[in-house]
Amino acid sequence: MLEALLNDCPFEMYWFDKTEGHGCQVSYLKTEDLCFVEFRFVAADAYSNGNYCVNTTKTAAAATAAAKAKSVVAEHKDKTPYEKVVAYRDYICGATSYNTAAAENDSTPYGDPWQLIYVFDGNASTNVVCEGYAKAFQYLCDLDSMLEKTDEDDVLCICAEGATTTDEKTEGHMWNVVTIGGQNYLVDVTNTDDGMIGQGGELFLAGGTYENGGYTYVIGSQTITYRCGDLDLAQTTYTEPEAPVTCTCKTKCTEDSVNDACTVCGAVNAELKDCLGAEQAFVGEAQIGDTVYPTLAEAIA
Repeated sequence: MLEALLNDCPFEMYWFDKTEGHGCQVSYLKTEDLCFVEFRFVAADAYSNGNYCVNTTKTAAAATAAAKAKSVVAEHKDKTPYEKVVAYRDYICGATSYNTAAAENDSTPYGDPWQLIYVFDGNASTNVVCEGYAKAFQYLCDLDSMLEKTDEDDVLCICAEGATTTDEKTEGHMWNVVTIGGQNYLVDVTNTDDGMIGQGGELFLAGGTYENGGYTYVIGSQTITYRCGDLDLAQTTYTEPEAPVTCTCKTKCTEDSVNDACTVCGAVNAELKDCLGAEQAFVGEAQIGDTVYPTLAEAIA
């Protein structure tokens, strides 16, 4: 249950200190044959009002952060799936920076640097580590998936927790796996930020081949390997499909009269059979007298 909450609720569990864990108590009321299950979660120091209680005056800031995240998704709701995830990445990298101090200081208590609140609080001085980057990106994708749209527009995202090995060392890391266009891709927003190994986009929607227990990427003179079981990524990096080119003619082109302004008919080596002018003339409602017909073809039938 705990793993499901941590995986599926990157925002809702922001107050939980997973380094301290949780408790479970089961009791029965025999007279009514009822079973009561009580789970207790330790609150992080920043939100604690006692070991298993949160301070509601401190948790109020989360509502502001959630509203900001929703506004980011709303701003880009009409874009393509690829354009959305690019916008989410750019927002996160612009809103936060890597919190080196928290990452390198073992005495830093587990809390906001590992969560997503700092990404959406509008405060340039509050920054996060890789876990915060990954959770923020998943949260934006999760919010987008709640919008009304077709399955083809859906972007699914999870956090992947494992280890990365660079030329210098191996350390724990969290990143994302994004499903777009029916394929899985690696997204490491942390290492896509300015000054990081993948700042050129090499670790964004990246595919790869699983070898020797991980996915390895060579970027310039540097190498980074991601290890988290078999992530089952696509073989190649994602590229956005080109928008389909359609004929815009309202009348049928002929050998003597070709609509050069049409992207289809005006193209080099275009063929007359590709012109949809005759069909286009029948698209849209038509009215004869007081009667409105769905198409012109039905009106003149």
